[in-house]
Amino acid sequence: RAVNDPASRIAGAAGGCVLIRADALDAIGGFAGVKDAIIDDCTIARAVKDTGHGIWLGLSDASYSLRGYDALGDFWMMVVRSAFTQLRHSWLLLAGAMAGLALTFVAPVVVAMAAGPSLAGGLALAAFAVMTACYRPTVRHHGLAATWALSLPLAAVMFALMSIHSALRHRLGKGVAWKGREL
Repeated sequence: RAVNDPASRIAGAAGGCVLIRADALDAIGGFAGVKDAIIDDCTIARAVKDTGHGIWLGLSDASYSLRGYDALGDFWMMVVRSAFTQLRHSWLLLAGAMAGLALTFVAPVVVAMAAGPSLAGGLALAAFAVMTACYRPTVRHHGLAATWALSLPLAAVMFALMSIHSALRHRLGKGVAWKGREL
């Protein structure tokens, strides 16, 4: 909601499917103005919003990304490219994000299994049930079986590992591979 609100400073975009009016693109200096951005879609959105043009981010069944990720490795490297950049190369933000992922998505499963039939186990199981129920509409939107909603903790662990991989690449000076170049 904040992305779509003209009064909000928050901007965002989904790069696989972006439509932009020519006057909005001209107002930000065209693609040349963002050519060195690692997270170019969000950089475009921020620049467009800063010029006073509106942006809209939402779901649609009428558009499809042509960017295919046929293997986990391809998807993994897409996330690695931008994860630590999104955290502004901050190890403190990375630690906070990892703690947030662990507490929100992993802890309910671990506590429910470890605590068994107890108050703590019941509360953890309830948290997992709420998490799964909240994820189910997204799973349904993408035409997947409802049981895929149970995979959210695994997705959180994978995203955490991708984010740590991104930070380690940065720390080792390996840069980011994007659009055929190392940045």
